Amino acid sequence: MKLSDAIKLPEMVKARFFEALCSLHSRTFEGRHLPADLMLLCATEQQVNHQHYWHECLQLPTCSQAILVWHIATSLCEMKLAQDSGMNLSNKEELMIDEKSLDGDLRTNYEVANSLSRYCAYLLIARPDLLPDTILVPKVILQKAVSQARGMLRDCDSVQSVYKKLLAVAQDEPSVQDRQDRKLSINVVQRGAVLGRKLIEDEHHWELLAKVWVNLLVHIAPSSNAEAHAKYLEFGGEFVTLVWALFCHCGIERSQLWQEKASTSSNSSPGSPSQQSNGCLAPTTQVQQTAVASAPAAALPDGHASDLESGGDTEEVMETSPTPQGTSL
Repeated sequence: MKLSDAIKLPEMVKARFFEALCSLHSRTFEGRHLPADLMLLCATEQQVNHQHYWHECLQLPTCSQAILVWHIATSLCEMKLAQDSGMNLSNKEELMIDEKSLDGDLRTNYEVANSLSRYCAYLLIARPDLLPDTILVPKVILQKAVSQARGMLRDCDSVQSVYKKLLAVAQDEPSVQDRQDRKLSINVVQRGAVLGRKLIEDEHHWELLAKVWVNLLVHIAPSSNAEAHAKYLEFGGEFVTLVWALFCHCGIERSQLWQEKASTSSNSSPGSPSQQSNGCLAPTTQVQQTAVASAPAAALPDGHASDLESGGDTEEVMETSPTPQGTSL
């Protein structure tokens, strides 16, 4: 399965996501934003470990980088899972894990993490204006990541060789000071490999990944860019648009996870309406009603499908890297 294929979020994924939304408290809505340190679905005894990994999101300058770093880390964990399941990683064929072969919580957490990882990567490639980054950031970050991946994986001809290469790259973990100095120019492939290697060593990594991806999408959804969401309603809308409409209804138009680090507070394109300091954009109420009323069954909680638009050179490069699910970075 490739990133250019239609994506359907499994029922358990939507159930887990809406479970997270239901755990929000009214105090979360104070100030019309989500706190950067907001993490849902974390039991008290697990909070310290989960917050340790959430700190990785807090350290990344942009939403686009967060998506790519965690997507790469998730792919590395998937390679490890395939290896442990006895799959042959020495050929060039797509790596497809049979979810039915997984048991209980492992299957649930794997499906949640893998599905949301791929969905967020899809948003980055095909729907970047639905992300909270400023308008040109997603394209620049993605192009840098593709260039980095091309250089690192140029000699890899199998999933096994990619797996070994990423683990080797993870050995050269950049220092904290180096991370701070490099900012937007950080190597997301290396950063993702380092994170993936750490996760592999944690026996609960699929549970952690599932919860991080749920929380990432929660923080991605709030937006003041009503025009972008309205534009895609013509084509059936996106799952993230429904979540955006819910947040708008509650008066939430941004997440501090991204806004505190961005030079501007909107992903609006030139000429679009400016933000209002006391709420969402003027057409938001009308748009959110349209989102709920007009979204097709495929986009509602009982199903969702999305087609990836042509990614040009990006997709070509991804296809040369035999990673899990065929085209994941």
